[in-house]
Amino acid sequence: MWVMEVSYDEEADVLYIKLRSCENVETEHKDDDVLIRRDAETGEIVGYTVIGFEEREKINLPDAAKVPA
Repeated sequence: MWVMEVSYDEEADVLYIKLRSCENVETEHKDDDVLIRRDAETGEIVGYTVIGFEEREKINLPDAAKVPA
């Protein structure tokens, strides 16, 4: 089940985007301090972590087109 949750840690300046719950997650580090969280079994994207969020003018979420609508 896909449910989007967004939270922001102001002290750490980190944005968390959770698309669905998953117990077995692999994390992939992309350029610009964006982490992609994937279901380890299916490879589906289950979330993103954006480090240094407040300093950004825009966010490029890698592989966002692969997230089911």
